Amino acid sequence: MSADLGYYRHPTVHGDAIVFVTEDDLWSVPSNGGVARRLTANPGTVSFPVFSPDGSEIAFTSRDEGHPEAWVMDADGGPANRLTFMGALTQVVGWSGDGGRVIVASDWKQAFRGFMHLHAVPRSGGAPESLDVGPARAISYQPDGPGVVIGRNSYDPARWKRYRGGTAGTLWIDRAGDGMFRPLIQLEANLASPMWIGSRIYFVSDHEGTGNLYSCTPTGRSLTRHTHGEEYYSRFANTDGRNIVYHAGADIHKFDPESGTSELVPVKINSSRSQRNRKFISPDGFLESFDLHPEGHSTAVAVRGGVFSMPLWEGAPLRHGSISSARYRLAAWLPDGKRLVAITDEEGEESLIVFNADGSGEPARVKGDIGRPDQLQVAPAGGERVALTNQRLERFDKNQVTFRYTHARTRER
Repeated sequence: MSADLGYYRHPTVHGDAIVFVTEDDLWSVPSNGGVARRLTANPGTVSFPVFSPDGSEIAFTSRDEGHPEAWVMDADGGPANRLTFMGALTQVVGWSGDGGRVIVASDWKQAFRGFMHLHAVPRSGGAPESLDVGPARAISYQPDGPGVVIGRNSYDPARWKRYRGGTAGTLWIDRAGDGMFRPLIQLEANLASPMWIGSRIYFVSDHEGTGNLYSCTPTGRSLTRHTHGEEYYSRFANTDGRNIVYHAGADIHKFDPESGTSELVPVKINSSRSQRNRKFISPDGFLESFDLHPEGHSTAVAVRGGVFSMPLWEGAPLRHGSISSARYRLAAWLPDGKRLVAITDEEGEESLIVFNADGSGEPARVKGDIGRPDQLQVAPAGGERVALTNQRLERFDKNQVTFRYTHARTRER
């Protein structure tokens, strides 16, 4: 099978290897690109992988057993071990400098969902320990120094582009390592992904319109822009202390702080695309409406936006109308038992459509401004009449080109 393209996100880098997420699994690819290798085939979704400092292991977030929790595995693949049992919103954000602990952000034991605090979990398992830095969901340590920089509300600016409200991401720094944090830099922006590399702190900011990679000194000076994406935000930047990787659009990019250059990492995947395979489901959980044939031997049903007619006991169902390109609702038999009427949005606005029950010929459409019908009733005998009610509290007779309507409640008070 030939290699193909995918949607790549949450990259992490260590030396010559990049691990990323696509198809809700972890994949590994050389840092200069190539055909990726699948590392996991988990039943649940995985996200936010982070290499350990020595590159031997990968910590990541997984939903294999319900809640998102922290797991760890060898960087080359293999079984994964669960580290946290918080039963809360939990995300892996990094490792301690010595590689002995995995750092997670979680709203565990917090009064409000999403009120994230940082905890360190022993690599070998054990109780999590609070880092006591206050609300935060990102952290980076000064190389060979006592400094710490954290991100508060710093998740993903691309999810709320150019947001400037009270929960916009901010960066705080403790330069001396004494627990006293101060704002790193004042920008009208949503900031995320702090990374302390050498003598500068890199981060994602959208203060110039689109999320890009910037850096400044630990004192907040010498703000420098490093990437120049205009169409897509730079997202979920991560570093091994030498290079930075991030994803923009569906692609992974690598930035070299030493040279100041950013390049696309060409990635292809060999995948069976199993999540795109057709699926066979039980339709009873998706039944929207049904109507019995006038003679009682068949039924018409609306299921998952499609109209079907079928015998009650034997025989295959027959689908009416276009597949996937339109939604059909409120299917019912006309009195002759040879035709069906339903609501469709094929032409943008909802209208009536009439099908031949045997599937022959082109369906007939009855045009008119009928709003969004919520009930449809076919006259049991006589002329071809259909009564509708809609969200405007109107009634519509199918035989009329113009409307006559009455409110369901009196206008008089």
